Amino acid sequence: MQNPNLDRMWETFIRTSTIDVFSGKHLDIIRFKIYPMIQNLTREKVIDWYCFLIHRNPKDENDPNPYFHIRVSIAKNVDHQVFCKSLPNYCLFTQPIKREAVSTIRIGENVYFDTSLFKTKKIEDVWRIIGEQSEWLLKMLNAHKENADIPFEHIKAFYHYYFNMINLHCCCPNCKNVFRPDFYLIPWNAIRFP
Repeated sequence: MQNPNLDRMWETFIRTSTIDVFSGKHLDIIRFKIYPMIQNLTREKVIDWYCFLIHRNPKDENDPNPYFHIRVSIAKNVDHQVFCKSLPNYCLFTQPIKREAVSTIRIGENVYFDTSLFKTKKIEDVWRIIGEQSEWLLKMLNAHKENADIPFEHIKAFYHYYFNMINLHCCCPNCKNVFRPDFYLIPWNAIRFP
């Protein structure tokens, strides 16, 4: 994966549900919606970078459903209209991202990446690494049989190796999201962290 062009970044969203997240069916959205979409966009050279997260609706904070937030960098010689027309109809809120919005990376109110710690001091390098994490997840999930119902414990075992390498417990070190499928059903104030 290469560094994204911050002047050509766009975002789109795919809705899931708390039921899907609780049951692990959101993995099917990654496997059967996000993966084919990304594969098609990269194969057709429409995009040259991507990453994705899952969080609340960016347009309506009262919407209880989680959404996959997919960011991409549109390839150099591709018009943004080609990108938009290439997206499946289940993509929502597709829009450009202003360079200022991706020139720093904040998680919550205070946590961000200090680019002075990187050899090149470029935020693009941080985004590339984040994209490589998304790429790894897509490859890991796609390695399974299409009809396989992947249990959460199976995914957790892969992430054990991810977190264990740097001695992290199974929760996000920045936003403190607990690594468990029923996370979206637990009230924020009921979660206790070490």
